[in-house]
Amino acid sequence: MLSKKQPETKIINVVDRVHGISITDSYRYLEGEDKKTSRWIKEQNKYTKSQIDEIPVKKRLKQQLSKLYKIDSFGIPVPRGDRYFFMDRKGSEDLGVLYIQEGLKGKLKVLIDQNKLSKDKTTVIKNWSPSWDGKLLAYSLSEASNDQASIYVMDVDTGEKLTDVIPGELYPSRGVTWKPDNSGFWYTHRHPSAPKGEEKFHQKLYFHNLGSDFKDDPLIFGGDLAKEDTPSTQVSKDGRFLLITIYCSSSEKEKTELYIKDLNDLRADFIPVVKDKDFLFFGSIYKDTIFIVTNYEAPKWKIMSFKIKDAALGIKAWKTVIPEGKKYIVNRYEIVQDYLFVETLEDVHSLLKIYNLNGKFLKEISLPLIGSIDVLIGEEDGKELFFNFSSYLIP
Repeated sequence: MLSKKQPETKIINVVDRVHGISITDSYRYLEGEDKKTSRWIKEQNKYTKSQIDEIPVKKRLKQQLSKLYKIDSFGIPVPRGDRYFFMDRKGSEDLGVLYIQEGLKGKLKVLIDQNKLSKDKTTVIKNWSPSWDGKLLAYSLSEASNDQASIYVMDVDTGEKLTDVIPGELYPSRGVTWKPDNSGFWYTHRHPSAPKGEEKFHQKLYFHNLGSDFKDDPLIFGGDLAKEDTPSTQVSKDGRFLLITIYCSSSEKEKTELYIKDLNDLRADFIPVVKDKDFLFFGSIYKDTIFIVTNYEAPKWKIMSFKIKDAALGIKAWKTVIPEGKKYIVNRYEIVQDYLFVETLEDVHSLLKIYNLNGKFLKEISLPLIGSIDVLIGEEDGKELFFNFSSYLIP
């Protein structure tokens, strides 16, 4: 039973059109950081606490939740040669710590301890991206646990923070795509001319040269994109080809578009690989080939491939590597040393299978129990694949 009056929350409607549907957001104004919003948050927190304090089982619930929260959690490693980057949170810690480990049995080194970033622990890591050789780390920090996260760069060997900063007010992409020679990275941020109230939209692709001012970062792609559309990138390991995926949120149907560019040819423009198709295409570069997982004419998804030299020929030049299944859904894949690791969903649980690059089945990897795989991570010339697994009995 409520014993205190709930603070008033004003309704100020803002209407967006997404996939052809009008969506009303009555509380967009609360995403701001002005004094009125801060006051509203304090009043709501005070009111909420007054209600929770009246619950008879509060103490018992707090004890049980505290016990459950004090379980260690370990993030999946991201390999970079002989180096492994991962997040780890001990049960006694409020926030996770970003570590690096030299070799699978090497000594741990702390890169960023979130528990020490701010006294009130509101400064948190939103994302992190090690360079191809693991010598540099781009990471994004939010100083208020919100959507504004600035990008910084660290020298992994020394722990020194470099001078490079992409300010959070630009809403830069949390992850970056490193150029293989470590000279810089591709990332997105809102266009400087984005109108007030649309700061989170108008994402364009830029390239940042290390040591330069972010204001000098050239626009690489997306000048004519709709405000809702967002580009993301991948680059081939030799640094020659740049693959761009556009998530077209402005479309009435969920879809993506793909473009590729030969970075060795200064006169080359971006070649449209997939455009104006109302389907999803997510690709990756492996040597001279693009592999794509898609729902194009395949509601349960399939994996296709084509040679980069045939990028301009369109879907007619593609071949099916893993066809759509009758009893399974293709969820994700990772390529390591010419092996195609594919996670499928069958009878509401994950299976992990190995194929060659032509789609010939080799074997299935046994999992502990019926459960779910959420991530596959490996290096194309690496010697291992990492994946996480969870079930009702195994965390």
